[in-house]
Amino acid sequence: MLSKKQSFFLRLGVSRLFLLALFVLVASRLWHLQIVEGARYRQVAEINRRRTLPIFPLRGRIFDRTGRVLADNIPSFSVLAMVEDLPEGVERVQMLDRLCVLLECPGTLQVDPRRLGEEDRRALYTWLAGRVELPGPQEGHSAIASLPDVAGAPFTVTLNLDEAEIAWLREYISNTAGLTYTNRLEEALRKNAGPPYLPLPLAADISRDQALVLEEHRQDFPGIFVQAEPRRIYPTGPLTAHVVGYIGRISPEELAALNPDPRSGRPQRYLESDSLGKVGAERAYEDLLRGKLGFREIQVDAFGHPVGALFREEPAQSGYDIVLTLDTELQEKVAEILQSYIEQADRNRPSYYRPVYSGVAIVMDPRNGQVLALVSLPTYDNNVFVREVEVGELQALLEDAHHPLVNRAIGGEFPPGSTFKLVVAAAALQEGVITPKTRIYDPGYLLVPNRYDPTLPPQVFPCWARGGHGWQDVVAGIQHSCNVFFFTVAGGTPENKYHDGLGVERLVRYARAFGYGGADGLGFPGEATGLLPTPQWKEEVLGEPWVQGDVYNMAIGQGNVLATPLQVLNAAAAIANGGTLYRPQLLLRVLDERGEAVREFRPEVIRQVPVDPEYLELVRRGMRASVTESYNAYARNAVVPIAGKTGSAEFGPFLRKGIRQAHAWYVAFAPYEDPQLAVVVLIEGGGEGSRAALPAVVDMINYYFSR
Repeated sequence: MLSKKQSFFLRLGVSRLFLLALFVLVASRLWHLQIVEGARYRQVAEINRRRTLPIFPLRGRIFDRTGRVLADNIPSFSVLAMVEDLPEGVERVQMLDRLCVLLECPGTLQVDPRRLGEEDRRALYTWLAGRVELPGPQEGHSAIASLPDVAGAPFTVTLNLDEAEIAWLREYISNTAGLTYTNRLEEALRKNAGPPYLPLPLAADISRDQALVLEEHRQDFPGIFVQAEPRRIYPTGPLTAHVVGYIGRISPEELAALNPDPRSGRPQRYLESDSLGKVGAERAYEDLLRGKLGFREIQVDAFGHPVGALFREEPAQSGYDIVLTLDTELQEKVAEILQSYIEQADRNRPSYYRPVYSGVAIVMDPRNGQVLALVSLPTYDNNVFVREVEVGELQALLEDAHHPLVNRAIGGEFPPGSTFKLVVAAAALQEGVITPKTRIYDPGYLLVPNRYDPTLPPQVFPCWARGGHGWQDVVAGIQHSCNVFFFTVAGGTPENKYHDGLGVERLVRYARAFGYGGADGLGFPGEATGLLPTPQWKEEVLGEPWVQGDVYNMAIGQGNVLATPLQVLNAAAAIANGGTLYRPQLLLRVLDERGEAVREFRPEVIRQVPVDPEYLELVRRGMRASVTESYNAYARNAVVPIAGKTGSAEFGPFLRKGIRQAHAWYVAFAPYEDPQLAVVVLIEGGGEGSRAALPAVVDMINYYFSR
């Protein structure tokens, strides 16, 4: 047995060993933290006090050819959040509620009356009285009195509450089933798919006063900061919406497609919170307008608020300004004229026609392909997509049965009707199917025997003039828009077993040469190519054999032939200028930040159409004769000599026996001897081109040469 002295020294030794072991353990831990992991923890600490904030480039402005601003940037304030610096749980909810009150953003209350007791419903509806109009059995009547006694279906209400009301509602919901409340900021956080180290936009375009208040009380909102940034506006709004387009938040698919591969080491072009052009010029010229992303590295405190000096900064590079060929003053007048003739066509339509509400007008310089005006009606206000709007407003626009978001000028595909006969005439002359002196008799119809049983009645292909036009050469055929002449030229006659016509292969080849059925347009998203049907296409797509009637229908721009208004105009412009098919041009020049031109865009020739000049002159003479020697008297009111071609393209089901609704077309150029302007007008469902579209074109030409 140990003595007291020995026991004391033993305990002392054990204690020393324990303390030594503890010291070694602490020392080894400190060595591990400071030496082994020191670099990593220094990096973490450095990261915790640093924040890299993106600097979005100032987007280039868009001007028309006279210098009028079509897209601009104005100062704006946005509220952003560093998600990793936000408080958690109840503290986050309370902070976001306070922030929502400051920013006057609404909250959404979802109510399921079936899960509420009668007493709870009565208390809730009483509280809601005066704050919101509830859904009820009588339209426009408050349902406060009736709903407490009826379970009803779930519904949602939007509320603008103060802090005390939100606190009461949150407390009430915590003890009541069937109720859910969220504010707009919570929704933004919930939908965030980006990395937590990048700022998340919570609210855009807040007022200057709100921004100042938030800055003054930023200690009360950890993880929240205000950033001054430009906001896009479109001063001309609906007038040029289809040309200018709009910007919007980048989608995950766009982000993946437009950013370089992370393994390449190249800097990212876009962030998850970025915006880019979606349609129109904003999208087509995105690379010019965009600029280059910059960044700012700052020091932050424990709350994520900026403190101290700036670590480093790489400035953003502003995008280029661009100038379009558009003449906004002309655009305004063209839109006004087109709208008036659409309304007139609707007033004068037969009762069995569907309503007439849409149309297209395009004005081009045939000498270079520059687009001076491009109008598609109905239109929309592109500012809706760049400012804070109610969901219902945007939803109504997207679901509008008149489809105002569709740019019919380049994205609409329509049967071109008799405007297509210009191509048929040029092709037939060039291929020697007819000569300038060839005359074809039109009795008012063309008969095609049944190819399976000649004893059966023949198929009748009528001319629009039931009594016929008599003998027609190519100029008269265009002048009178004689169907039988073009049936014969394109498809041949039964007597010659249809070998004396162009045939589908040559017809398609020449139509493509004039720009039909191709993608030689403005380069805008949503641009359609039209359709030139072939036997192979019909077999593969419709599962039907090609018949002689398909060629005859094609000859007059009917059947399965489809074209955009821009294609119809560009083909006519090539005829007007002597055979040069220009690529339609909208981008005129690019400007730097000093307003100096850094690039001029010259007219681009796609091709020379394969038709001799003397044959194109015959086509032009036919177009001129349709003005001077036919019943289109209104065209003779033009202040300069014009040449043009009407079209009445049938579409849809038969409304009466042998009657279908028709699109009204007119395409023209002026002056006749020295073409400086080409114009096309399409009024959807407008009826005869000579009545609805022709006077609109004449008024536009008169305005242009008289202003």
